Amino acid sequence: MKRNPDDAMARERLFRCPPLALLGSLGMMVVASAVTAQTTNMWIAAAGAWTNPDDSIRVALSAHVFRDDTGAAAEAALRLADTWELAGENVTQAFLLDRLLRSGLGQTLPAQVTLASLARTEQQLADVVADLDHSRMLRPDAHLVADDLRMNVRMALHACRIGRVILRKRQDDPGERGALAQDLDELLAEYRRVWLARNRSGGLDDSVRVLETLRASYRESGGRGLPAFEPAVGIEPTTC
Repeated sequence: MKRNPDDAMARERLFRCPPLALLGSLGMMVVASAVTAQTTNMWIAAAGAWTNPDDSIRVALSAHVFRDDTGAAAEAALRLADTWELAGENVTQAFLLDRLLRSGLGQTLPAQVTLASLARTEQQLADVVADLDHSRMLRPDAHLVADDLRMNVRMALHACRIGRVILRKRQDDPGERGALAQDLDELLAEYRRVWLARNRSGGLDDSVRVLETLRASYRESGGRGLPAFEPAVGIEPTTC
């Protein structure tokens, strides 16, 4: 039976990435992992069980995971998995968006991160949302799956906003800092809602601590300080 090279590439992309592979760089975010781990690991397990190389991974995800005859939910998940590739020019490491969130306004961005690369990232994220809007998942928890994905989109968009402020050298602009703080307030409220829809409250405070530290840094008068970014312990930079 002839193998489809596109299927092989899709499967390789899925399994070479970190444990939360479907979420690409966002899957590496400690602050997001508790929200997404249960759902995403279920997706990966289902995808791994589907071994016919002649069937597209999108078809498998649509039929057996998302139960979505439009294919849009699978497309959204795979677009989100690839978002990290757009965050910088010719990037080979998948933690740039995580770095933006963790290190805030005080960091020096890699040369690969540009306004153009961030614009491409934002467009990709808009396409993820559009895919979700057109999906018709028949799972009993379809709204929670969509919320998990949208939450990660929100976090990635906030990371892009941080990057734009830094690239425009407006880190000390009170208006920019205030806008970032307001956006993060809304994001945190949504994060808590999504967390509690799937989990007990235990662990929530630990999960949001990185984001709350980031929010506090926005409100500090003239302050930018967050600790320098270091990849999470036990996670090696990926070239998936």
